This record gives sequence, structure tokens and C-alpha cells, in this order.
Amino acid sequence: MLDAPSTGRTAFACGSRKLAALCEAAGLQDRSPQVVGLFDALAPLCHDRDVRLPPRWSGITDDCTPFEFSVVLGESRPNIRILIEAQDDPACPPTYWNAGLRVNEWLAHNAQVDLARFRQIADLFVPTDPNAAWAVWHGVDFGRDGAPLVKIYLCPYAQGIDRADAIIRETLARLGLAAAWPALAARKAPQDSFSHLSLDLDPGPTARVKVYIRHHDATLDALDERCEAIAGIEPGDWSAFCRAIVAGHDPLSRRPIFASYHLSRETPEHIGNAVLYLPMFPYMANDDIAHARLCAFLTGCGIGTETYSRCVAALADRPLAQERGLHTYIAFQRKSGRPSITAYFGSRLYASRYWSMTVNPKRCWPSPVT
Repeated sequence: MLDAPSTGRTAFACGSRKLAALCEAAGLQDRSPQVVGLFDALAPLCHDRDVRLPPRWSGITDDCTPFEFSVVLGESRPNIRILIEAQDDPACPPTYWNAGLRVNEWLAHNAQVDLARFRQIADLFVPTDPNAAWAVWHGVDFGRDGAPLVKIYLCPYAQGIDRADAIIRETLARLGLAAAWPALAARKAPQDSFSHLSLDLDPGPTARVKVYIRHHDATLDALDERCEAIAGIEPGDWSAFCRAIVAGHDPLSRRPIFASYHLSRETPEHIGNAVLYLPMFPYMANDDIAHARLCAFLTGCGIGTETYSRCVAALADRPLAQERGLHTYIAFQRKSGRPSITAYFGSRLYASRYWSMTVNPKRCWPSPVT
């Protein structure tokens, strides 16, 4: 029998220590109390539990750790982001959805988020398909100063994969973004799928809606076609990024990639920006390769590598050649014409026992291992 869960051994307690180390490595010690404090405050709402127990199902990371950290590189001072999944028992889409609603209300009272746009569309995303891989996630972006930006992520196929296109189209219509549908639909090949929808929980006119498309078997030429005519993206950006990070893979068939397309009420008929996300596993044999390739790419973009390398060293548990899954995704975009790179890191709380459970899972709910 497992002893009663120990506070120091819960998943979020382990994550809190890693997050504090990440803040220090990124040179954000001044923001660490706010970053770690918010993460710790959300732990009970997410039904944190002893990490020695088998994991509940989570699609956030390859080993079912229900949170992920990332660092945005390319400006004078990096941003730190956290992504979490509120969970509950019995683990299934409806209980996770209800847990996510409780996080919403806590954030509304304690982080001054605006839930108006979420409430406009919430009924479209209430999970009714028991096979939906997830229900709702929350992201928090800690910039250089000021209040963090809170985002909510919703599952377009929570009511069935066959309804995803209609759900996205209706969502855009309700949010006053119907004019963006033709541009989005043109970037979705027949084999592609809408994978996520994200809302900035901010009342301002610049608050974004981000629509994510999972691009299956994408060729590099096709990726460049998908980012054409998006302001700020230069021709060949996406294919050059792919060649640098996952060299030799064209098409990208070993695991689908993602792109997010950004919309706002200021210019509802245009895609304002787009971001490409590359999974590291199984394209990389280990994290040493990922680190070397990203260092080379950052240098080519005129971005220093010191902060990124310190972050990797702070989160690694062993030599990088023996690590797999520390890097989860690498993302590329341009901000004001300049490259911006986001490195996503997995805490790998269950990896030593249960790697890699979410790539092609034989089962999801309530856990891939029980």
C-alpha cells in the first residue's frame, strides 16, 4: 500500500521546484514569487496528488505530467509561461471540464481575468464525446513586468471529431470573427484537423483568438504556402526553421506538427500572426541533439544562447545525451519582424516509469497505465 500522499511529493510540488529553478536560470528571480506563487495556488484546484501514484490521463506532455513550462527567447528579457490542466476523479472529460470551470472562477476573483468571451462560446466546448483527448487547459504568460496574460485552451472536437469544423466556424461567428473563416479554411488540408482554440482572457480590443491546426504529413513547401500573406512572416521562414531543427524530414510524417493562427477584433478579416510548433520526439533521439540544433538556430537569428542553455541545465536531471523529453516542442514566430523562439519543457514526472504514453496511446481515460 502507498502511504498517504506527501505534500513534498505531489506533482505540483515537484513542478514548483523546477519552476523556481527555471525562473532563476532565465534571470527572472524578481518574478519568481509571482510565477511560483500562482502555480502553487492553482495546485489544489487542479486536484494535485502524490506523484508516486500512476498518472491520470493528460495530453499536455508525453508522459502525462499535467503541466508544461516554456521560455520565450528573442527579446531583451525572456518570458516564462506555464500551461496546466485541471484534473479530477474519476478522470474523464466532464470532470476535467468542471475542474477547469473552477479554475476560471478562481482566476476571475484573484487574477482579474475576463470570462465574457469564454461564456459566449462555452456551450460549444462542453465535452460530450467520451473519447475526446482533453477538455480545457489554462496558460499564463509572465512578461517582463505587469500582470500576467491568462489564456484558456478549448478542445474543438470535445463533442466529436466530425463536429470540429462546425464548432470553429460557429465560435468565430459568435466572437465577431466570421470574416476570418475563409483564410483559416484555406490553410487546412483535407488530412488536417482543428486541434485547439485559445482565448486571451482579457477585455481589451487586442485580445487574441488563436486557432490551432494539426498539419499531418506536411511538406516544407506546403508549410510555406500556409504562412503566405500573413503580415510579418518572411517567405521561407517555416521551411528554414524545420530544416534547422528537424533536418532531413520532408514531409514531417513521424508526428504531426501544429500551427496557430491569430485573430483579433481589431482586424477580424485578417490572420494577424502565426506560430509553428515542432515536436522534438520522435524527430530527436535525445535532448543533446535538440539543444545543439536550437543553439545553432538561435545564433543564426541573432539571439543569444546563454539564457536558453542555463534553462536547459537547470531542468536537466542527467547529461543531455541521456535525456529524452526535456524539450517537448520548439515554436517559431516573428514579432515586429524579429524572430521569436519559444522552448517548451516537460517536467517528466512519470517518464522514468511510463515513457512515452501519449504519442500513440492504447488507452486514455482514466489513465493509460491502470
